[in-house]
Amino acid sequence: MVLPSKTFLGDRPVLKYLSLAMLLMGLLGCSGSNGPTLYPVSGAVTFQGEAVEKGQVSFVPDTTEIGGGPAQYLSIENGKYAGKVSAGLKKVGISASRPTGKFQVDEDGNSVPVIDSFIPDRYNEQTTLSVEIKPAVNEGLDFHLK
Repeated sequence: MVLPSKTFLGDRPVLKYLSLAMLLMGLLGCSGSNGPTLYPVSGAVTFQGEAVEKGQVSFVPDTTEIGGGPAQYLSIENGKYAGKVSAGLKKVGISASRPTGKFQVDEDGNSVPVIDSFIPDRYNEQTTLSVEIKPAVNEGLDFHLK
């Protein structure tokens, strides 16, 4: 004795095949890579001849390029940065801050150090820096800021 199917699709072969196709497309779509290929970049960052101890380098795609990918952000540690960035022309922003040695009182009454964002706007919010990231290893992309 054969019992009738009690699945949510019932005896509708079109729906069964459609559901199977959607499931396979979903699984295959999840296994592929998302976004552009990333390439190694590294370099040094100095400001007025001194290594930037802690900060961030941002690589923002040039808006005139199609498919430049999202912005990528890399940490500066002890004057150096390294990571992976998509290829193409990028605007480069560099930001860093350091304690001034002064303190102020916050809204809760706590004494907190005053932080100075010492990199000028021409290197971050209004950056004039740019670089071409090649589809290869990009070593020695140094930024010596004045």
